[in-house]
Amino acid sequence: MKGSFYLGVKALTQVEAIGRASQSGSRFSKAWEPYAMMTIEGKYRLSRIFALARKLFGESLDFLEDFPHDFRQLYQRLKAWED
Repeated sequence: MKGSFYLGVKALTQVEAIGRASQSGSRFSKAWEPYAMMTIEGKYRLSRIFALARKLFGESLDFLEDFPHDFRQLYQRLKAWED
């Protein structure tokens, strides 16, 4: 989805550049500005940011809880492999 958004922006940029080069006075960026703003505002909504932060916080706690045990197991396996 992210790639297609960037391709769309690139295509619109190229169309606008062609319009400016042809001196037609076409400004496609003005026509697409409301859509772009809705997309950006939706991506950075406060509720979305809080949901993402809550998810990352939970995953970080899980990692911090599991890491010492997992690291200890890895260390023991490596140590046994050396012997």
